[in-house]
Order: sequence, then C-alpha cells, then structure tokens
Amino acid sequence: FGPAFVTLAGQTIIQNNSTAPSTSIGLAYPAGVFANYGSTVLVGPGVQILNNHGVGILADVQAKVRLGTYPPVPPPFTGITISGNTEGVRLDHMSIAESFAGNTISGNTVADATCDTTSLLFGDVTGITVNKCANTEQTKKK
Repeated sequence: FGPAFVTLAGQTIIQNNSTAPSTSIGLAYPAGVFANYGSTVLVGPGVQILNNHGVGILADVQAKVRLGTYPPVPPPFTGITISGNTEGVRLDHMSIAESFAGNTISGNTVADATCDTTSLLFGDVTGITVNKCANTEQTKKK
C-alpha cells in the first residue's frame, strides 16, 4: 500500500483471497496483490497467483508492476502464472505493467488483462490470452 516496494519470487503462491472480510471497518480491496499510489510490485519467475475471488493483481493510481524477469531464468522457474481469478491483471489510473516472455496469464473469468484508458501494458504480452487493454505496446521481434 503505497508507496511500497515488494518483490515476489520463487515458490510463492498467492491464492484463495476473498473480496472482503465479513466485518470490515476499512476498505477491502478484492485482489490477491494490491498496489496503489506509486507502489512497485516485481513478480518474479515461479510465482503463482491463483483462484482469488477478485483480481489477481490490481494496480491503481500510478502503481508499477513487472511481470516476470529479463533475462529469462533457466527452468524450473521460467515465468509466472496468473489464473482462476476474476481478472488476471487490472491497471487503473495511470498505472503501468511490463510483461516478459514465459508468462502464463490465462483462464481468468472476465479477462486476463484489463486497463482503463489512462494505463499501459507493454512488453512481451504473448502469454496473456485475453487482453482488454487498449493501450498495449508489444515488444517488436528483431
């Protein structure tokens, strides 16, 4: 919760988080990972974000997300997996995400990546099956 810096890597599994506690005195954010107000989240190879009852990764208000790593690491950790959430990755209010090769972001209910009109998804997006980001800049093959 911003402006924070978090790195997730290796055999990290974030799963089965709820949309809101039954008795909440504050705001509940429906996401496995939530970053806002300038926070940075680095999601490294081997991380799995699965079956959350909301968004897998929610980035809001100028948050930055890095999906995977460059250069790619050798097996067993070659990319990240985001699956079974309502949305895989959601970018809102001038947030940005960079995606690297080897990621599997698929099988999420609404979409695998969604963005509002002010946010940007860029990099190697070939592992993102349903991409609903209008502002997507895919890395060109050389």
